[in-house]
Amino acid sequence: MKIRANLVVSPALSRKIDKALGEFTEDVMSDFTQAARNRTPVDTGAAQAAWRFNANGEKSTATNRKPYIKRLDENWSKQTRGKGIVKPAIRDVNRKYKR
Repeated sequence: MKIRANLVVSPALSRKIDKALGEFTEDVMSDFTQAARNRTPVDTGAAQAAWRFNANGEKSTATNRKPYIKRLDENWSKQTRGKGIVKPAIRDVNRKYKR
């Protein structure tokens, strides 16, 4: 047996849901940016300081424009202990939001 239900929400409720989803996405990306910053190896501190979070309407991004950040993420530094930067930062954020 199948049961099908259609939920129709008011425009006001739809706006509230969109706003809450946008805020949640921003929070997650902000947390990811901080986790990536914390996991970035430090020599001069330039790569760590280069992490940027940008929320632009429906899109949130975390970036690091240092030309050597990919190499750091691929464990060119002993400080990453063979784990990289991005994957452990994603795990950190996943752990936080699994509650």
